[in-house]
Amino acid sequence: MAGIQVAETSKPKRTPKALAHLELHRKLDGGHIVKHVYHGYGHEPAEHHFNASGKAKGGEHIVDHLIKHGGLPDYDRAEAGSETEREIEE
Repeated sequence: MAGIQVAETSKPKRTPKALAHLELHRKLDGGHIVKHVYHGYGHEPAEHHFNASGKAKGGEHIVDHLIKHGGLPDYDRAEAGSETEREIEE
């Protein structure tokens, strides 16, 4: 069968991963889940689990994770303190 050419099929190119938004969910054990939701249907959402102390398996703290992936401004938590600590001091 000379003269017959077979076209190669290729997988469609995936779109680059672009973060649409983050979702923060409480876990029953007191921890949290940060869910990364991406634009388009080509990428499944990714879940990052944190225990009650805010530590992930790799030791990364939940606030650092949100700053890194959520585009939040970095700040010095030691200087900022919590709202209740400032109210008690005043």
